[in-house]
Amino acid sequence: MREERAARALRATIALSMGKPLPKAGVFAHGEAKVVARKGASFWTKIFAVNFAAGADALKLFPAEASSPAALRAMLTVLPPRSAVLPVGGIGPEVMGAWLAAGAAGFGIGSALFRPGISADDASQRATRLVSAVRAA
Repeated sequence: MREERAARALRATIALSMGKPLPKAGVFAHGEAKVVARKGASFWTKIFAVNFAAGADALKLFPAEASSPAALRAMLTVLPPRSAVLPVGGIGPEVMGAWLAAGAAGFGIGSALFRPGISADDASQRATRLVSAVRAA
């Protein structure tokens, strides 16, 4: 809700306002009018405002294991067209298909590929499974 819409709503003597985050002046106007302001707060809003609005080419969604493919699908509906989002954290062959189906543009891979103490052969086998999972999706 923009400031002018918030001011009109406040003049109409509403008692509760819900919606997207307001600029600082809009929040103060709510307080002065003794109206409870429940504004949107999510890390998606922060991701959009700070990254894509600033010209980022892609976003790292971390930790992906704290999110879901369904959340990514929803997020992509409000991001600019062709926004590239890359889930990172908890990504392995078993979840790649669901993330790609939801619109992931790629992945950041860490421990699914390498951990201290594994052999080069093991890392190579892990890489093969990861590539196979992407190709199968």
